[in-house]
Amino acid sequence: MEQKGGAVKMYKTNPLGYTKLKSYFIEKGLRQKEVAKELGIGRATLNCKINRKKADFTLNEVRKLRDTFGVDPSIFFN
Repeated sequence: MEQKGGAVKMYKTNPLGYTKLKSYFIEKGLRQKEVAKELGIGRATLNCKINRKKADFTLNEVRKLRDTFGVDPSIFFN
């Protein structure tokens, strides 16, 4: 969400971004267990978020993915 001149612009998440995220972890040899630990969530919760079941990543989690693993946050949005 972004605010411009009093109006709020909403961003839609990009389902392809989650596929890219999954591929990124595989390419870098990162296990879901270690990513989940860095994010402060359980592995099962991370798996649900990656597969877009139930919950989505919080802004704080996206920042941690960027800062810790070098994930470009723009992959999540159209």
